[in-house]
Amino acid sequence: MNKFREALVRSRPIFLLLIIFSILIIFADNASDAYFRHTTNRTKGTVSKPTMTNSQNTSSSSLETNLIDNNNLHWQMAGVAAISNSKLEVSSTDLAIVNQDGSFGQNNPPVNLYGTRYQVSGDFSITYKLSSVNNEIGLSLYGTPPIIEDEVRVEQGTLDIDLNGNMLRIRISDQKGGYLAATQNIGVTATTTPSITVTDQSGVLSFKFNGQPVGATMSDRSIFKSGKVWLGMDARVSGSKFNVDQLAITGLNGGSVTAVDTRSQNIVSDPSGFAALAQKKRSVFLMGAAVALGPMVSDSGYLNLLGNYNAVTTENAGKFQTIHPLSGNSEKDYNFTEMDGIVAMAQKAGMKVHGHTLVFAESNPAWVQEIASKSPTQLKEVIVNHIKTVVGHYKGQVASWDVINEPLADYDTEPGQYGLRKHIWYNAMGPDYIAIALRAAHEADPNATLWINEFGMESDDDRFADMVNLVTRLKNQGIPLTGVGFQTHIDEGDTDGADAHIDTNKLRSRMVTLNQLGLKVRISELDITNDTEYAVFSDVISVCIQQSNCEGVTMWGITDKYSSSGDLSSNGIYSTGFGLPWDEDLQPSPAVAAIKNAIEQ
Repeated sequence: MNKFREALVRSRPIFLLLIIFSILIIFADNASDAYFRHTTNRTKGTVSKPTMTNSQNTSSSSLETNLIDNNNLHWQMAGVAAISNSKLEVSSTDLAIVNQDGSFGQNNPPVNLYGTRYQVSGDFSITYKLSSVNNEIGLSLYGTPPIIEDEVRVEQGTLDIDLNGNMLRIRISDQKGGYLAATQNIGVTATTTPSITVTDQSGVLSFKFNGQPVGATMSDRSIFKSGKVWLGMDARVSGSKFNVDQLAITGLNGGSVTAVDTRSQNIVSDPSGFAALAQKKRSVFLMGAAVALGPMVSDSGYLNLLGNYNAVTTENAGKFQTIHPLSGNSEKDYNFTEMDGIVAMAQKAGMKVHGHTLVFAESNPAWVQEIASKSPTQLKEVIVNHIKTVVGHYKGQVASWDVINEPLADYDTEPGQYGLRKHIWYNAMGPDYIAIALRAAHEADPNATLWINEFGMESDDDRFADMVNLVTRLKNQGIPLTGVGFQTHIDEGDTDGADAHIDTNKLRSRMVTLNQLGLKVRISELDITNDTEYAVFSDVISVCIQQSNCEGVTMWGITDKYSSSGDLSSNGIYSTGFGLPWDEDLQPSPAVAAIKNAIEQ
């Protein structure tokens, strides 16, 4: 005992140093890391309410906990649901973009747009603790959400982490290097309960798998330079699922992480904007724009410009491939998340919502096309269920619908009966598919106005005659139909040459013809194709605002930055389009002055 006590006394300075050293390490850890972990409470279609840890930490690296409470953290993402107070279940969504011919185009995995994103300052890391991983999964971090256009998805700054068995694939996509701006494949030990950590320090990414460093470091290519981070998760194999047991985002080395609720953003009406001016002339006149949720929640300039309008059209969020990606007709087979966000933001601003589109030859998911090829007689039930579910979901929220989009034959295809376009719906039901769809929409929401939307009628005599014949047949059958939308995508062939005006007398007379049939009209997708045509905006608006049965004018977008006329290269580089009121830098084009002058005449 004496020898032991003597040894203890002699070694006391060493023990004291070890104790002091340990205290310093603990203090440093607490001062440099700020964690928050999501736990979940079940709500319909949402996952919310986080639990904070290290909330007592007030150093510069800690979460700003005064900005976060149980009411403003929110998951609203297709395929994500709570299975307990501490777990998320992520199911496959099969979200994809199809080409015009119906072939597969691109995967379109979900992003948590209308909910929580994260504001990071300085270094940070994110750790996913997963379970029940039996198939390929995808985890994504977005510095800027992707642009979704008619048939393309544009990655603006995305870090994808795919795990498939014993292979961890890392990919960065941006607008400098394209889809494969930076990649690496990392061999790992396959497990059903992996933990994956991504760390970004001074712009350099590193990775851990089950707590062990793996792979090589790589530049983050400045995709998080804005400090904004959105998350996405997807089970890549159809019908598969996995669980997120814990998700931790950590500020490192004096960095911080703050949760931001994108639902708090608002559209503020511009008192000198298009709608405000138009309503001085006609109190119920609608000035609208086709919109996407991505730029609404990520681009403040875009959101400010939206204040010029009092109506929105869901550009892609309501199309079949987006809103109903899975076969079946239960709630889990639908993806209402993006359209729900658009509708919610519009309603807060008192804006009308026009739903686009319920029945279309294009934008049909693979499962619908498979039924069309194998059991086409089932398509009537498919489309009726689809329409009743979608319109019913938005009953009282979406004021009007493009029930039928582009029913007339394309110029390069042989027409069917009555000049109609041959496609899966026509082939299965003949011309009656139009009446069937209109009846279903009316049953789902008797107060919604129902429209047929078509291109080329403002200039093409034969095309307009086919439309008149179509709507006359429908009216004679007592089919519910409110009116006809003139898309008005104007190119050089639609104008009169040197001064690039359209034939306003022809457009006005066509509106009068439809009025005589008891139908309303709307300009539904107005844009132009070159910088000699800005007069088209004033031509069209001047006619519509003076015609009693013309409800309003909707432009097919707001800014060239997100124009559907842009081009996407094979490696993922996007060239912005042309033909909208504001250019790609959100600066006014001559169209803005032309529109305001036309309204005020």
